Amino acid sequence: ANIGLATIAMQENELDKAVLFLDKILLEDNDNRAALTQKAIVLNKLKQHDKALLIYNQLIKEDAMPSVLHIERAATYLTLGQLSKAEDDLKYVLKKNKNSPSINFLMSRVKLAQKQFSEAKLFAEKVINIKSSHYPAILVLGISHYYLKSFNQSENYLIKYLAAQPDNVAVTILLAKVYLASKKPEQAILLLDDLYDREKNNLNLLLTLKLAYSQTGNHTKSLEMLNQAKKLNADSDYIKKSLILEQLYTGDMNKIIAELEAFNPSEKDSAQISSLLIASYILQGHFDAAEKMLNQLMAVDKNNAQLYLYQGTIEKYYFR
Repeated sequence: ANIGLATIAMQENELDKAVLFLDKILLEDNDNRAALTQKAIVLNKLKQHDKALLIYNQLIKEDAMPSVLHIERAATYLTLGQLSKAEDDLKYVLKKNKNSPSINFLMSRVKLAQKQFSEAKLFAEKVINIKSSHYPAILVLGISHYYLKSFNQSENYLIKYLAAQPDNVAVTILLAKVYLASKKPEQAILLLDDLYDREKNNLNLLLTLKLAYSQTGNHTKSLEMLNQAKKLNADSDYIKKSLILEQLYTGDMNKIIAELEAFNPSEKDSAQISSLLIASYILQGHFDAAEKMLNQLMAVDKNNAQLYLYQGTIEKYYFR
C-alpha cells in the first residue's frame, strides 16, 4: 500500500510525503529494491543528490549491474559535477544500448560539461539521427558548434531550437552571440531589442547588446548598456574597463582620467589600463603625470615598444 501511496504522492509533486511512505516500507524491509529505486528518484527531484547517489551505489553493488540504475546514477553524477564517473557509467550502458537516444543525449551533456565539444556534437548527432525533433539534443549541437566556431551550423540549430522554445532567454542571447561572432551585429540587436524591454536586469543580455552596439559603431548605445550593467554589478572589473574604453569614443577626457586613476584592475589588466591612462594624460597635456607613469612601467617592461612611442610623444611636446 505504501508503495502505491508514494507513487501517488510523486505524481502530485508531494515529494516529502513520498519519502515518508517509502521510508515506512524500508523500515520493514531495508533491501526493498523497488522502494530504494523510487526513493533515489525522489531524492534527486528534491536536489538531495548525494543521498540519491548512496542509494544507487548500494543498488548497483548488490545487483547484476542493471543498465537503468547506471543511467540514473550517471545523471546524478552529472548534476554533482562528477563527470568522469558519469562518463564511466554511460560507457557501460552504451555497450549494450548504442542507439539509445536518452543515453547518447546524456553522454552529449557530459561531454559538453567536459568542454569536449567535438565529442558532444557526435553524441548529439546520434540522437537526432534517431529522433530528429529531440530539441535538447538540437540545443547541445547549437552550443557545441558555437564553441567549435562553426557559426553557420550553430545558428541553424539554435534557430530550430527557438522555433520550438521561443521564450528561452538564455538561448536567444546565445544566438545573438553567434551573430556577433559572424559579424552580424544588426541581427543581434534586432533579436535582442524586444527582449530588452522584458529583461532589463539581465546582465548577460546587457553585455551582449553592448558588444552589438559597439560593433556597429554606436558607442552611445553601448555606453547606455554598460551603465545599466554597472547598476547590476558595480564591482565588475570587466564592466569598469569596458566603460572606460567606450568613453574614449564618447566621453569627457577628464572624467576618463578620473575613472582610470580610481580603477584598481587585476594584474592581467593593469598594463592595458596604465597604457590607456598614459595616452589620456598625453591627450590632455598632462605630461608630468604621463612621464611619471611611463617611467614606472618602463622599469618593469623595458621591451614594450608602445612605451617608447609614448616616450617619444612626451619628449616631442613636453620639451619643445
